[in-house]
Amino acid sequence: MIFASRTLWDRIFQFAKQNWVPLTCGIILELGFAVFLQLTNAPNWTSLPGLFFVLFSIYLFTIWLAKKRIPHGSRGLLVIVIFAVAFRLTLLFSGPVFSFDIYRYIWDGKVAANGINPFMYPPEADELAGLRDSNWLLINHKYLKTGYPPLMELLFEFLYIAFRSVLSYKVTFFLFDLGTIVVLLLLLKELKLDVRNLIVYAWAPLPVVEISQTGHNDSVVVFFVLLAFLLMARGRNISSAAVMSLAVISKIYPIFFVPVLFKRWGRCGTLLFFVITLVSHLPYIGVGWSIYESLLFVFNTTNFNGSIFPVITNIIDWTRITSNPGLVAQFIVYGTYASLLAWTFVKSRSSQLGTPQLMEMSFLLTGTLLLVNRSFFSWYMIWMIPFLAFYIFRSWLLLSGTTFLGYLKYDSFPPPDHEAASPQMGQIIDVVQYLPFYAIFAYELAKKWYTRFPKKRSSTSMRISAKMASEVQ
Repeated sequence: MIFASRTLWDRIFQFAKQNWVPLTCGIILELGFAVFLQLTNAPNWTSLPGLFFVLFSIYLFTIWLAKKRIPHGSRGLLVIVIFAVAFRLTLLFSGPVFSFDIYRYIWDGKVAANGINPFMYPPEADELAGLRDSNWLLINHKYLKTGYPPLMELLFEFLYIAFRSVLSYKVTFFLFDLGTIVVLLLLLKELKLDVRNLIVYAWAPLPVVEISQTGHNDSVVVFFVLLAFLLMARGRNISSAAVMSLAVISKIYPIFFVPVLFKRWGRCGTLLFFVITLVSHLPYIGVGWSIYESLLFVFNTTNFNGSIFPVITNIIDWTRITSNPGLVAQFIVYGTYASLLAWTFVKSRSSQLGTPQLMEMSFLLTGTLLLVNRSFFSWYMIWMIPFLAFYIFRSWLLLSGTTFLGYLKYDSFPPPDHEAASPQMGQIIDVVQYLPFYAIFAYELAKKWYTRFPKKRSSTSMRISAKMASEVQ
């Protein structure tokens, strides 16, 4: 028995010796999340974005140093997964701090559970006055009808009927987040990439805070998107189309991937995608096309922490060529994005692209959508981070941390009331968020373009050299 005990301790010691760098980084991050948890109970949470940035800096150091020190094989993956779960569990049982969207989820579930179409009335409607409770007081934008697609509404309704608690919603999104980690690992293996890249998403502070602490539902759509690509990589294109439809009716943005994927899905897969998407809307058909009225309203009117859109608006306003610079800017960004959609569609139709190339196009479409949108809330970055395990862009990694500083610009929610950053400080926050990102991103794009055409550069260089030699002669 003593011999067996020694053998166990020898194995633990050997494991710790082989993994001491990632273990040390993981322990430091876990301590940081524990401090983060304590500060969520403080009356003034404005120090949390600063602490988040400290955690994010440790995370970047981990990506740079520890990933190379993680052994290949199951032991290295075990370190990544254990800490990924620990980080999330640390914040799971705390109340939401930065956003109170979860109370809208509960409200929608309650409305549907009472036999009322959740797309019919906004929370402040007199018709719903009898359903008001303490959670109702915490709902933001009570004048807006819900903007969540049908599958998400069904999930809200199920969770309300079954559990009726904030924790049950958070646990559900936490489980989807763990599912995302599993699918991401399988996809890395399927594409024969370094599975240690899993750490890029699994240890990223943003999903930990936005899903486990705040309770955002984006883990659902990200899980389905990655699962659809995993099925595609395994040649199960019809199943991939079905799962991607679940992603679209969870959160609408993957609809922009669909034209790129038509050819790969084939006729049967494409038909199945549209059938599932359309059938899911039938239970709510009573409101007609106004089912996405609130989503379009928010998309076309809400301005918060944007990147390109406010710059275009300010330039147009400076030229004074129109009295409505926001509308003109909107046409410009819509036109730009439509052109990108057209280009990706033509490219996907004109050549036989593999799963990595189709994922790269989806990565491009998602990133561009975030950059040209009127609003850029930090939890939107959850859509991008899993792609970074396949396409390492330092610029986007940096933005997944700096965008969290946008919370300092909040002026009306979440409670308790606080004094938001002044307009001058807001400009400084924008510079910190976006200037380093665009500088690094431009460099990475230039480098990517330069390395993509080596033969063309070589032949051009040879012609230039030959011409110079003839001139010398």
